[in-house]
Amino acid sequence: MSSNHPMSTKKIALYGLLIALAVVLGYVESLVPVYLGRRG
Repeated sequence: MSSNHPMSTKKIALYGLLIALAVVLGYVESLVPVYLGRRG
């Protein structure tokens, strides 16, 4: 196996998926107010 590329295609796809998930979760969190740490 010749590893010319520093990152494999699967790792790039995984990172892209994680980044998309983080963006979606951040957007959902911005829509829904979180009252867990701010009572009163």
